[in-house]
Amino acid sequence: MNCCETDSFAPAADVLVLGFGNPLRGDDGAGPMVAQRVVALFPDAAFCRCITDQQLLPEHTDAIAAVRRVLFIDSSVNLSAGEIRITEIFPEACPSHKLTHHIAPQTLLWMAQQFFSHAPRAWLIEIGVADMSVGQHLSPVVAKAAGRLVRQLAYYLRLTRSSSPVPNTSQQKECHHV
Repeated sequence: MNCCETDSFAPAADVLVLGFGNPLRGDDGAGPMVAQRVVALFPDAAFCRCITDQQLLPEHTDAIAAVRRVLFIDSSVNLSAGEIRITEIFPEACPSHKLTHHIAPQTLLWMAQQFFSHAPRAWLIEIGVADMSVGQHLSPVVAKAAGRLVRQLAYYLRLTRSSSPVPNTSQQKECHHV
């Protein structure tokens, strides 16, 4: 059990894939694109859910608190183009004066713990950008890295799925665009 879970926790889904970034700014749209592709591989909505948005918002807290694991997927200007970094993250309080337009994933985990008494295990997955100019296409190097990341995440989710319910293909999967 995660240190932040309670004994009475009953998840709505096992995994939430939360991709964020602006799909109209080239490689900045890698997070939402990867999230949509990963969730498309898992038709069981009880296992894997998806949210995409341009940025993280306090409104995502209830969806985060309703799962066992969350994968935050974003692009990064701090990595080399196409480089992928996966970091396990933990709840971290943020001073209220900093809760403006940019909320860190760690803060959303902290909010989930405070408001819903549950913060799931979580990872921040970043892809280094090459081109953030206006446009809806990923650069070749980021597109290749995004494809590799989709395959890696699908492999990881299949390996860790054993404790999840048997897939029900009659349930439709959706990626909620906020």
